[in-house]
Amino acid sequence: MEGETVIAGVDTHKDVHVLCLLDGLGRKIWSGSFGADPEGYDRLAEAIGDPGSCMVVGVEGTASYGAGLTRRLVELGYNVVEVLRPKRDKVRPGEGKSDPLDAERAARKAASGKGCSVPKSQDGWVEAVRQLYVARRLAVATSTSCVACAKSMLTTAPSALRERFRGRERPKDLMPLLARGRKAGDALEESVLASLRSVAAVWKEARSQVESLDERIRALLEANAPALLGVEGCGTTTAAALVVAAGDNPGRLRGEAAFSMMCGASPIPASSGKTDRHRLNRGGNRQAN
Repeated sequence: MEGETVIAGVDTHKDVHVLCLLDGLGRKIWSGSFGADPEGYDRLAEAIGDPGSCMVVGVEGTASYGAGLTRRLVELGYNVVEVLRPKRDKVRPGEGKSDPLDAERAARKAASGKGCSVPKSQDGWVEAVRQLYVARRLAVATSTSCVACAKSMLTTAPSALRERFRGRERPKDLMPLLARGRKAGDALEESVLASLRSVAAVWKEARSQVESLDERIRALLEANAPALLGVEGCGTTTAAALVVAAGDNPGRLRGEAAFSMMCGASPIPASSGKTDRHRLNRGGNRQAN
């Protein structure tokens, strides 16, 4: 669309990205689909045209399916903003739902600036922390599930086994003991013990992974954000959650108020008539909150 002032919106998916172009007056002028790969990113950029003629590109899912496209468009010099995907119950009754329509909505939201934000760059040490943090959360969830599973199995185990492990409620006491469980009793008791040993082995590996990932995360934080670790009550996991929320380009946030808003820790006006009050923000990044 060379020579025209355009506004672009992109609905991103795993395999295909759908582009919609509006003119400077907000009229739809073109839409099309492109592959979600480097070649598709370049073809999509060619369809938009010169970055100088494009007011803004609204991209849905800049931290998921649209991450690669976002990085490429920023490299090419486009003004890219993240557009929040509308919840199903927020779509107006009577409006259609399709990929081209979603792309058009993204373009219109980008033009208005409502519900838009500067996307995270995802190209520095914070992204490295995020990847490790995701793996850590999975390892923690796995270890927690193992403990719950072991206790559930003991609840329905033969009486001899229940008595054998009675009083061992803390995971650090129970799970290592289960891992060392010796053969005893009949075939049923042996099967239960074998199952418990297997669950305990998974728990042990998951806890080992948590400790290893914690060390890697802390090393990155000490090298790049030592002051954050010095804050009282801010340990490795809390610091990791905060830096992941801020991103590799924290300058995209206007200030402390914007950061608190993103974390769901800011006051929201809730006044009406003679009542002048605020309520707590219930949205935002719940992990950072």
